[in-house]
Amino acid sequence: MKYNVDLLKIIQLGMTLSDSQGNLPSFGTEFHYAWQFNFRDFNIEHDPYNNESIELLERQGIDLQKNREKGIDSSNFAWVVLSSGLVFSNSSITWITFHGACGS
Repeated sequence: MKYNVDLLKIIQLGMTLSDSQGNLPSFGTEFHYAWQFNFRDFNIEHDPYNNESIELLERQGIDLQKNREKGIDSSNFAWVVLSSGLVFSNSSITWITFHGACGS
């Protein structure tokens, strides 16, 4: 399965941050924050995909055509995340993933 995932293009990524007690960021507001990023790289006309996964995403409201037009370029996103210091530079950061290295 991991081999298949490595071949596929990312469509969406969800992310949040928390402290060691599990508190989500509020940035001084009454709200707590999580982010969902939709990427433009995937093209259903040309790229391999798992039909069940695409059906699930579409049932959840993902508009693949809108992603192609307005989504984030994954290479630019990777550069920003890597240069932010969020990855590889802080040994006190613990990453927890859901379908992190293998999805369908």
